[in-house]
Amino acid sequence: MKSKLLTILFVFLLLFSSAGSAFASSNGDGSSKNDSSTAISREDVEAFINNITPEEFEKRPEQYDMVNELKELIENREQLTFDEVASIVDKYNLLRDQVTEESREDSSLQEQQVIALQEQFSEIDALAQEYYDFYKLHGKLPSEKDVEKFATFDVSVSDALKVLRDLGISYTERQLAARLAILGTIAALDGPLPVGDFIALLSGCVILGYDLVSSYNRSATALANDIGKNEGRSYIKIVSETIAISVTTAAEIKKGTKHFVANLNYGGAGGIIVGSPISLNAAQLRAKNGQDTFSTANKYAEQVVTIKDYDKEWEPPHILTRYGIKPNNLPHWHLLKNGSRLEGHHFHPWYPL
Repeated sequence: MKSKLLTILFVFLLLFSSAGSAFASSNGDGSSKNDSSTAISREDVEAFINNITPEEFEKRPEQYDMVNELKELIENREQLTFDEVASIVDKYNLLRDQVTEESREDSSLQEQQVIALQEQFSEIDALAQEYYDFYKLHGKLPSEKDVEKFATFDVSVSDALKVLRDLGISYTERQLAARLAILGTIAALDGPLPVGDFIALLSGCVILGYDLVSSYNRSATALANDIGKNEGRSYIKIVSETIAISVTTAAEIKKGTKHFVANLNYGGAGGIIVGSPISLNAAQLRAKNGQDTFSTANKYAEQVVTIKDYDKEWEPPHILTRYGIKPNNLPHWHLLKNGSRLEGHHFHPWYPL
């Protein structure tokens, strides 16, 4: 588990991130002209090749042929154009279903689900604030009689509790609010630990709100030990590693990194696995090859799918799925060719980082 978490990153950015350096062969603002005269470096092509995982090769063995063609192209070449590299990748495109009006109507429903989840999480956080204020004032958690004086929040069917149950943790709304208050105190926050960050810590997902991450880092041992004591000892390692890689990732983004390798995470609370930083050109090659990317803002994710002779379409995150509630899922773009989607999602947070 440790080696996996140190080499790949879960990202939990959907609702709670606080809010980029362009790489070689992209314009200063991260954009790219993508015409036949646009240069692409050998390093970008090599980065694209090296980030294809064994699992992806197993799923699509034809990529071995693609890689061999690309290696032959760049073997004795220092000057390359995006189009000649992309033309090789284009031969191995993997198309999905035709985009229909029904799928667009479903996108509208997905946006409503996101808003509903945001409201539920906000209500949990507001209730936790009441507990936090009481604890700071009195040095103890409130009794049932004290809680009756708190503001009323409609959190009786909160999806946050369902997500925690999927992680093996059962709480009532009040129990969860009390835990968030205590954890906020341990982390030396000016309020309770946000419920979104709590879920992220428990599911191994990177948190990118830089100020909060700094607080978590300063209290990493205390947080991990307290969560291990109350939610289970198996979480000690997860929480410690999550905080460590959150610090590294937040610092990388703070430096100006805009685009990253990404892959879907099919377990837990959903979300994506984010890997090494890449240039815009390398991100666009991944898009053409049906692979996932993550960008630090919507406009940068859109640039990934702004490619000559292709169309693009934005989609909200899939929150309520047949596999359960996935609050870590992100909004994303799809690359389209002749009305059909290529495999691959091009994710971004709701708010720019």
